Amino acid sequence: MASESKRYSKLLVARLSPPNRCFGPEGATLVPALPTDDAPFRRGVDQHFFVDVETGTANLFGWVAEARQSLTVGELVELDHFRSAEAGLLRAPPDLEWYASFLEALARQPVGTPMGCSWLEVKLPGVEKRVLKTHKVLFYPAAEQGRH
Repeated sequence: MASESKRYSKLLVARLSPPNRCFGPEGATLVPALPTDDAPFRRGVDQHFFVDVETGTANLFGWVAEARQSLTVGELVELDHFRSAEAGLLRAPPDLEWYASFLEALARQPVGTPMGCSWLEVKLPGVEKRVLKTHKVLFYPAAEQGRH
């Protein structure tokens, strides 16, 4: 896990695009939804989604943006008002690990990169956990009508 004092300069933000199942207000800060959260829209089996830290609005995708101020994992947890109020927790080591892996994934991408996420279930003898995978998304131009 990354050090608790490490600072990150990138966040994930929403772009309003209902056809792409992105319903958050433009520029809202996003974090991955918990693995047990249910999306209010259809999605692929291995796709998960992000939520707006203020309202909990679901977004299938988010875009990398430069943060106004760099922040630590702990500061991102504090920004997550929606889930902090709902769960009152999020400071357990497993939660901090996935917040850190999320920020590390964003740090490797250029600003403007669309991102998606999924939860990988790891089941080994004596070990059962979920690992967050945050990844770049490729959008393809819509096919011309009448072409197959």
